[in-house]
Amino acid sequence: MAQLRNIQTFLYRVTFNLLKYCEEGDSKLSFRNSLFFNNLTSLRSDIDLTVIGEKDDHIRETINNINHLKIILPHIGEVNAYNKSFVDKFIPFANGFELKRDPALKSFYEQSSISSHSQKVVFIARMLLANRKKHFKHKKWDFYFKHIQEKPPQGYTDVMSFLGLKDFKDLDNHIAFNPIKHLTESLQNRTKEKFLLEINNLNKEEKEILIENLKWEIFGVCSQLHVINNKNGICAHFNNIKDIFDSLKSPLVHDLEGLIFDISQREQIY
Repeated sequence: MAQLRNIQTFLYRVTFNLLKYCEEGDSKLSFRNSLFFNNLTSLRSDIDLTVIGEKDDHIRETINNINHLKIILPHIGEVNAYNKSFVDKFIPFANGFELKRDPALKSFYEQSSISSHSQKVVFIARMLLANRKKHFKHKKWDFYFKHIQEKPPQGYTDVMSFLGLKDFKDLDNHIAFNPIKHLTESLQNRTKEKFLLEINNLNKEEKEILIENLKWEIFGVCSQLHVINNKNGICAHFNNIKDIFDSLKSPLVHDLEGLIFDISQREQIY
């Protein structure tokens, strides 16, 4: 199995070298997550990529080239894209542990705190969402927990215990772990004021987890601006999150106000 994994790693790095030909202008392409750490656990692992540059046209052209290559290389996974001049606008919302998995953003590590327990909880919760329907792989979860400097789990029961949850359904139903779902439902049902009262009744730890999940949402959206490409929709979404920050008296409300303004002033998003 180890030999197969070495072959896989070699083939994936050859693929990445081919991907480098997709770069246009000043844009640079790098891999992240499992391939970056040489932590492939499946013969079907995707290659997750990051494109970063200074000119939107070059970023967009690079992404288009990658999308064309996906037709013959389906194991190319998610592509995140950033304009260098814009990254500092949303770096306050980054989860430090997730940031460390992307070498393209390594220069921004020090701007994002990675010491809080709530950031660890949200990082593990997000990894669980991505893996909960899969067989428990000790190597993968050992890596995740060592990454956050915690004792590796023996199974999904230990993972849930670390999160303080009873079962997988809590990831979807608990307001602190899935605030976007509850926010969306409150907007649809016109019960936003009730929703804001509910989050203010959470305990301190739950509020911190909720805020970290909202930060993950904001940063995730900003990494996919080239896909969403709807600045009015993004600003409306972020304004609803800003109302949550404001209700919880989070200082992040000011950072988000600035980000919303900057997005609204862009002629186009990549």
